[in-house]
Amino acid sequence: MKVIFNGQIAGERVGAVPEAEIRALIDPLIVTEADKIMDAAMAAQDEGRTQDALDLMNQALANDPANLELKINIAKLVMHQGDMKSASALLDSLNEEESKNEEAVKLRAKINMASQLEGLPSMEQIEQRLADNPKDLEALLDKSHHLSASGLYAEAMEILIQIMIIDRQFQDDAGRKGLLALFDMLGGEHTDVQKYRRKLFTLLH
Repeated sequence: MKVIFNGQIAGERVGAVPEAEIRALIDPLIVTEADKIMDAAMAAQDEGRTQDALDLMNQALANDPANLELKINIAKLVMHQGDMKSASALLDSLNEEESKNEEAVKLRAKINMASQLEGLPSMEQIEQRLADNPKDLEALLDKSHHLSASGLYAEAMEILIQIMIIDRQFQDDAGRKGLLALFDMLGGEHTDVQKYRRKLFTLLH
């Protein structure tokens, strides 16, 4: 059996081929209406037309309501618009299996971290508190949130380790939970995650 696409052989199998294998060959070649709309949405996003991109993605989702990638991309756009509540609600609507998707887990962690910045003291205020008391755990935790939001993940993780060393029970083990949230957001291949996962293991054992 040969699959011809645009005049080229896109796939070839010998002998009796199960239906599932045929679908695996053909499905990637089929351009759906949702795919076309999604292409237009990505183009709009690249051009900075965020609302147009969001409208198109929602239109694509209406054509393909089971498309997990679309759901996650919509949640990302909504988050970038600053609507953390709606982005979180979109992730809450995922089923149990979809919620385990790596991109969904990372996005959930990003939303949670962005939400933590609301109402936080400024970095200057935090640094002043730490100058007065270097073991001010609340100030240390607030500083880790600011550092994470600025992309200074290693520095944030170091502070969270410090919190664990000073008081494991602080805010229901906030140091460890903060580390795990960063691990989820960055993924297991990230260099900082690998380094601080080892530090965490050593501290716990």
